Amino acid sequence: MYSYAMRKSGVAAQVVSGRNEPGILVCPTEYKGATLYVLTSETERKTVSFEDRRSKKTFSTVMEPGRGSIGMVGLDGKVVASYHWKPVE
Repeated sequence: MYSYAMRKSGVAAQVVSGRNEPGILVCPTEYKGATLYVLTSETERKTVSFEDRRSKKTFSTVMEPGRGSIGMVGLDGKVVASYHWKPVE
């Protein structure tokens, strides 16, 4: 549904994911020194992976069904703050 809405509105993706993640919303907000990522899951538990375009670093986290998580990534690619963010090494 999200990809359909983006195509119809002409909005370019700000997050790069290696695969189609239906039911997962990754919403970035860029600040001067960091990017805030809000992730929402509307599907079964799964690992979500995406690339931060500013640092070119890939992040993975485990999402619980119907839950969300927040992560703030600095320009150097380090997670500087998080809530319900479960990193996958």
